[in-house]
Amino acid sequence: MNDQLIDLLIRSLDEELTSGEQQQLDLGLLESEELRGYKTELLQMRELLGNGKSSFTKGFDTRVMDSIRKQDFESGLYNVQKWIALPAAAAIAVLLALNYYSDGSLTMDSLLGIKSVSNNIVTLTVVGY
Repeated sequence: MNDQLIDLLIRSLDEELTSGEQQQLDLGLLESEELRGYKTELLQMRELLGNGKSSFTKGFDTRVMDSIRKQDFESGLYNVQKWIALPAAAAIAVLLALNYYSDGSLTMDSLLGIKSVSNNIVTLTVVGY
């Protein structure tokens, strides 16, 4: 099969060919059984696919938009926050427990690490660094 004839065949299904192109296609269809079979396949595919336009029932867009509006986005956001907040709270509890274990108290100085920093500063000044 000639690629030019295939192109002419496909174009002939969608648009009007010039008289010279139509004669060339007709001659090709007379001489080539394979091209005739290809034309039959193309026509069958077009019939199966229809005209390519789809239509929706009346009010389809309204039903879709109503469905979207009914979804509760705030509760979904709450669930996401819950899954983030719970591990964060557990991590804070673990850090507080480790701080209490290392310093023996939960005073503001021990939580902020001021006691250990001030001890290091005193040590540095005494030693002479």
